[in-house]
Amino acid sequence: MSSPHKFEYASTTSEFCSFFNSPSSRGRVSPMSDELTHRSPWGLTIDTAFEDCDSHDDGCTFSSSSTLCAALGLSTPNSPRSPTSPSFKSFTPDSPRYGLNGFGNGFGNVFGNGTRCSAETHPAGENMPKSSVEHIETDRKGPTVFVWDLDETLIIFQTLLDGRYVELFDGFKDTHKATLLGRRWETLILEVCDDYFFYNHVEEYNHSNVNSLQEYDDGADLSDFKFDDILKPPLNADNLRNIRYLHRYISQLYEQGLDTLLTPEQDKEWHDLYEATDSFTDGWLSAGREKLEELQKVNEQKLQEIKISSDGSVKSSSAPNSYNFLVTSGTLIPSLVKCMLFKLSPYFNASNIYSSREVGKLQCCRWIRDRFSHSEKLPKFCSIGDGPDEREAARVLAWPFVNISIDPDAPGQLPLLSYKTVKVHIKAVYRDNADISKEQQHIRI
Repeated sequence: MSSPHKFEYASTTSEFCSFFNSPSSRGRVSPMSDELTHRSPWGLTIDTAFEDCDSHDDGCTFSSSSTLCAALGLSTPNSPRSPTSPSFKSFTPDSPRYGLNGFGNGFGNVFGNGTRCSAETHPAGENMPKSSVEHIETDRKGPTVFVWDLDETLIIFQTLLDGRYVELFDGFKDTHKATLLGRRWETLILEVCDDYFFYNHVEEYNHSNVNSLQEYDDGADLSDFKFDDILKPPLNADNLRNIRYLHRYISQLYEQGLDTLLTPEQDKEWHDLYEATDSFTDGWLSAGREKLEELQKVNEQKLQEIKISSDGSVKSSSAPNSYNFLVTSGTLIPSLVKCMLFKLSPYFNASNIYSSREVGKLQCCRWIRDRFSHSEKLPKFCSIGDGPDEREAARVLAWPFVNISIDPDAPGQLPLLSYKTVKVHIKAVYRDNADISKEQQHIRI
């Protein structure tokens, strides 16, 4: 394990829209964006060879002479790794993009030189055919499974980097301070990933969940396991087992928390950065934790109500945070680290965090739904986020969707969100027998 060192950050805002370059032409990247994805919500590959970008007059290409792509916050090939850039490699044993006989970039011509991009004018899933809405039972007695988005929903990070957050305040927020905070978070996240989670050894290989490779786990003791060089070609079952070991090890660190890892100096800098960001965003970060706590208490009360069976005996029940899920289009390991650094880990189990980068948010939501398919009391589901992907996934699954907006003039700001508002959305989809009886009685009258 590399020795931890003091966090440093760069204050430069000069970044080029270069993430479509081939892997060989750029430095290491660290995908953590919850905004950019090259998969539709239906799990279909989207052609990333977009038409010319209309959001920048001079165009934005991979060349060193391109216009600064401030709306994306992406890195130049020679700049430090950027958490806003997408992963180049991800594999599963049956992936059509990845052979089992060696290491390649796996994407063919998907990331071709000369492609142009704009996250604003070409969102993931745009112009894709809509999927039909799936059937759902509306009379459900269990707790509510809350499926959250991360960036610009529970936390403010991405828009600090790309300048969108400050733009919404029409000059009332300091642009330089916002960028500086974003850069400090970016560097902090990457250093924690590398120093403690060995992300630099597996960053090109993303999986949707820490349990995605569970079938390769033989339960070996990891006390003396060396993670420094766990991937060696050719890619085979041994490599997949090693990555599964790493995911198990990371899950253990996640449960322990950062307080057991960071030095006193690092711990102070982390907390100072959190407080500075929370203040700059008018309490958005602390509001996220408050909303999670509030909704978790609602589930806790519901679990207490169904804990006593009809014969009066006490039945086993899940912890309230078992009903909190996170689906992010950022890659898995950095997303876990972000949850820890933004102090969200008490509300999300490591196994309840999903990366949708390769499969789309709809598929992740289906996996979450299926985890409760055999529950004695079927739960309700509610999706909360700010993007089109989670909105479309909720539409297809017939889940209520609560929209969050960072716009100070919009009604959907997270600090203003109440359980009463969430309940209205839930009751619009799920009706219990009492509601139906009232309606029938009203009709008879």
